[in-house]
Amino acid sequence: MIKKAGIGLLAVLMLVLPVMGAQAVTEADYAASGGSWVLIEMVMDGTGYRPADIGMTITLNLKEDGSLDGDLAGDPLSGEWSVREGIVYISMDGLESPGHMEEDRLVLENGDQKMIFARPEAAEAAQGPSLPPAGEQAAEDPAAFSGTWQAAWVLADGMTISASAPEMTGNWEMLFGSADQTVVIEGTRALLFGSLQREYTFAHGRLESIPENTAGMDDPDVFSEILSLRTDGLLNVHIMGIDIVCDLLSVGGPGTESTPEPTAEPTAEPTPEPTAEPTVEPTTEPTAEPTPEPTPRVSYDEAFVGEWFASYMRTGRVEGDPMKLYGMEIILKLEANHSGSLSYLGVTDAQRWSVRSEGEGRFGEDRLTLRPDGFLILRSGEDSCMIFHQDRNRRWKIGTPID
Repeated sequence: MIKKAGIGLLAVLMLVLPVMGAQAVTEADYAASGGSWVLIEMVMDGTGYRPADIGMTITLNLKEDGSLDGDLAGDPLSGEWSVREGIVYISMDGLESPGHMEEDRLVLENGDQKMIFARPEAAEAAQGPSLPPAGEQAAEDPAAFSGTWQAAWVLADGMTISASAPEMTGNWEMLFGSADQTVVIEGTRALLFGSLQREYTFAHGRLESIPENTAGMDDPDVFSEILSLRTDGLLNVHIMGIDIVCDLLSVGGPGTESTPEPTAEPTAEPTPEPTAEPTVEPTTEPTAEPTPEPTPRVSYDEAFVGEWFASYMRTGRVEGDPMKLYGMEIILKLEANHSGSLSYLGVTDAQRWSVRSEGEGRFGEDRLTLRPDGFLILRSGEDSCMIFHQDRNRRWKIGTPID
């Protein structure tokens, strides 16, 4: 995906200009602009990105004979270059792009699109730290994971992206329902990114939640969650088919649920309170009429509370009984204290739930609708919904109008 972005930006920068063919490069031109260059920044539509943040690498080698070669994320580049009237021209595949020198930088630019290159010796410092490769090491017990961890890198689609990169801001909340980028672990329990409460199994030196039955699923890996330690001391969180590498912020941090601090015992003996004299009760009855008790507010919560079993699901064009489709039982639990959970294949998604009006509520950001016939509808989008009933054997007839 990011390789296509790099190729696309190069295509934008490569303007349709008349290519002059191989030009003689003077010694002065080569001394000023020739040699090796490494991409240190990309600007797309006015927004700057570090290549390290989006997994992009581009190198160029401008040779003394006017030819060039290089590498674009593993793919070879070749072409020609020249300097005419103080402008550096880069030519590839019949297209030519003008560039210019800014101090010790080579800049290819077209409007809001820009690529900035530096010499190899300066590129490492300019790009900042990157994630070095590391293997997995088995932990002796779950205590090795306990603490608070901060997301640092996201590995997806062959890319390594900084968790603080601009493009991750919106995507993080879309994936996890929260902007929180911490993982808090205590034993085998974890709170992921401020919104996902999990209970894992300690096996193979790591914390795991791996579905037993994934037959028929297009991508069963998205249901597996694995927390493992890297040999460099970082934590790798595998979730939703991606890997998130985290730095340790504090050892033995708070658990997944906040626990009030115990009240400290006083060290000194408390001074005994003087015994209060009993107050004399008045002999006359009050003349005011007692305030009537308020009429109890009608609560719609009780109708939602309980354990609900999915009998139907629809995602895009796929619809039917989840047991028949995937051999998967989906259970929605709504507790009286307004905590809730959606469980399937050993995965539990914890959310708060609330009632907005009679028969209408929310589970996290999803909409709940309780029908008069006892079916509960959970909508997560226009084309995605699940239908539950508290009777595990009650089936939903496909074709029945949902709205």
